Amino acid sequence: MVEGLAAPGHSGCSQPRIGRSTREGAALERNPRFSPDGKRLLFSSKRDTPNYTLYALDVNTLRSQVLAEVTGAYYPVAGLVAHKVVAKETLRVGDRISVVADAERRARIMRNHSGTHLVHAALRNILGTHVKQAGSLNAPDRLRFDFSHFAHVDAEELRDIEQQVNDEIRLNTEIDTTVTSLDNALASGALAFFGDKYPESNVRVVTIPDERAPRGFYSKELCGGTHVHRIGDIGVLKIVGEQSVAAGVRRIEAVTGIGALEHFQKQAQVLSQVASKLNVGEDDVLATIEKLSQTVKSLEKDLEAQKRKGALGQLDELVGKAQTVKGVKVIAEEVANVDREGLRQLVDSLRQKLGSGVVALGMPDDGKVALIAGVTKDLTAKVHAGKLIQALAKQVGGSGGGRPDLAEAGGKDTAGLKTALLAVPSMVEALL
Repeated sequence: MVEGLAAPGHSGCSQPRIGRSTREGAALERNPRFSPDGKRLLFSSKRDTPNYTLYALDVNTLRSQVLAEVTGAYYPVAGLVAHKVVAKETLRVGDRISVVADAERRARIMRNHSGTHLVHAALRNILGTHVKQAGSLNAPDRLRFDFSHFAHVDAEELRDIEQQVNDEIRLNTEIDTTVTSLDNALASGALAFFGDKYPESNVRVVTIPDERAPRGFYSKELCGGTHVHRIGDIGVLKIVGEQSVAAGVRRIEAVTGIGALEHFQKQAQVLSQVASKLNVGEDDVLATIEKLSQTVKSLEKDLEAQKRKGALGQLDELVGKAQTVKGVKVIAEEVANVDREGLRQLVDSLRQKLGSGVVALGMPDDGKVALIAGVTKDLTAKVHAGKLIQALAKQVGGSGGGRPDLAEAGGKDTAGLKTALLAVPSMVEALL
């Protein structure tokens, strides 16, 4: 029965009726789901996606009439659960109605919820009994399970977890649900979760039997949620992700049933497209990609070698641009088409070519500035490469440092590079 109606954004349930196509909140005498902070997600996060339908029975025709579609739930006041509805017909306080769930959506959630229990058990079997549930989500399209663990779960462990879960699914055992006292449940080996509150009596225990296990079950947990009848109803479970969500807490995401099929179909489509692009069979995709990767690495290596060879080809030109400052040869120039390693080699070669002198080279580097300064050993007592590079770096909005004979810096202002290099002779003069 409808006990109250409320307008969106209003507290309480004070309206006597709502009209067709109106979005309102309705408080029902019997709540067909857990409260908004409960363990089951029976409402979609997508706006206006119907999860329940409210029906009224016409006593004259004995036909049911759709009154409203339920899209969510909330607390209008403390202790009262109201349902967000989109009215299809006039809905009044006092109406006697039936509430019917979306069967397909509910079935998907059941598969994912039972899958969560399997994943939990497999994690404890493979990673250790220190694993404890730290949160979960059982949605129609996926399951998410957070758990305590001290390290990344590697690919081999994930395969073992997934394999063990699917081995259990294929056994197709019937899930056992019993109601007992809390003490009896815990004594039987059922898992309870820290922070959850349980009554002393009438707790619900969900067991996945396994006669191969020492205690006769694969999983046994206190749980009030909805589950499949037989574990084989899940079909298949595929782990699709593992990540850290907090210190000491990991998260696994997985799909089951039709969700797993959709995942496999998507992956198969991607593989087919990649094979088509590579013009090879699907079985040859990995080998072809590895071959292409090696080719790319080889070409990149050749390109860098050519860049360095080209940079060294600038030696004579750069030496020809050397300035003499108080009897010391100084080269301060911008170079191009070279990487950082090539820049270092060029500075070293110029020092050797000069015999005695100071070299400062700069170049644009992926939207930033790279600077390297080199000083021959006989001059480091007067000109410290690290101090020189620090002064240069400030002019391009960066920082740097290094040894007396060789130092590096980076900066953000590519427009200031030419001005900074033009200042090198005066800087050196001030140090001599």
